Amino acid sequence: MPNIINKHIEFSTPWFKLIKKTVTGMSGANTSEEYYSILPDDYVSILAVTRDLKVPLVRQYRPAIEDYSIELPSGHVDQNETPEQAIKRELLEETGYMALEIELLGTLSPDTGRKSNRLWCFFSSKIEKHAEVGDNEGIIPELYSLSGIRSLMDKGSFDHALNLAVFTLAELKGKISFTK
Repeated sequence: MPNIINKHIEFSTPWFKLIKKTVTGMSGANTSEEYYSILPDDYVSILAVTRDLKVPLVRQYRPAIEDYSIELPSGHVDQNETPEQAIKRELLEETGYMALEIELLGTLSPDTGRKSNRLWCFFSSKIEKHAEVGDNEGIIPELYSLSGIRSLMDKGSFDHALNLAVFTLAELKGKISFTK
C-alpha cells in the first residue's frame, strides 16, 4: 500500500505551490519515489442561464494555449472566501450578471495526476443583469443560446475540459438539455 512519508513545498507563487512528496510502496515494498503535484487555489465555475435561456460566457486570450478561449465564468477561490462567494464574485466581475440563487452541481478533481485542488461546479437559472461589463482585463462577455454553445462544441471552439464537465453535470442533473 502506498504511503507518503514526506511532503513539503518545493516552490511557491501567488498562483500555485509545487509540492514534493516522497512515497513508499509504489513500485515495490522497500522503494521510495519522489512525486510532484501542483496545488493551486480551488477553482469555481458556473453555468448560469438567463430568463430568455441565454448563457453568459467569456472570451479571453490564454497565453498557455496561445489563443483565445470561450469559457464559462470561472476563477479561483480567494483566501477567506467560500466557493459560493467566489462564484458569485466571478460571475459579476466577468459578465455583469448577479446570481440571485446558486446550486452546487458537484466538486471534481481537475487533474488527479498533477493537481491537488478541487473544481466547484455551480448552476443558476436565477440571474439578473446588474452592470454592463466591457473588455475587463481582457475578458469579453458574450451571450449564447444552448444550441449556439452546442455548435461551438461541435466545431471544437468550446473545448475547455473543465467547462464541458460542468455542462455534463448540469445535463445529468436535469438542469439543461441539448436534445430538447
